[in-house]
Amino acid sequence: MDGTLARKGASQAATAEKRRYRRRPVAILAEIQFSRGIRSLREAKALVRNISEGGIQLDTRGIADLPDSFYVRFPFSNERIVCYVLNRDRLLINATFAHPLPTTFVDRIAKLPSYQR
Repeated sequence: MDGTLARKGASQAATAEKRRYRRRPVAILAEIQFSRGIRSLREAKALVRNISEGGIQLDTRGIADLPDSFYVRFPFSNERIVCYVLNRDRLLINATFAHPLPTTFVDRIAKLPSYQR
């Protein structure tokens, strides 16, 4: 067997093992809340690109200076869920939830109608 293929296969296996929960692709708007100063709470809308029990990927166009921790709230729920940024680029943020969400909750989010711009 070619050494390149062996390394590639091992790399893919390691990546698959890192992910604890299955991602569900979505396109829904969620409310984001975060602090700006001592007594200032800002709210914004962000497009959720995917979600799992462990975390979320957000399209954050139009949200300047989103801090490393924030709350997210979904359309059918009044619960604010604590999120911590894992990594970010110019348009997307990957964040983990402070506590894993129940699978039934995530499945409900995944079944919501997609947002149309």
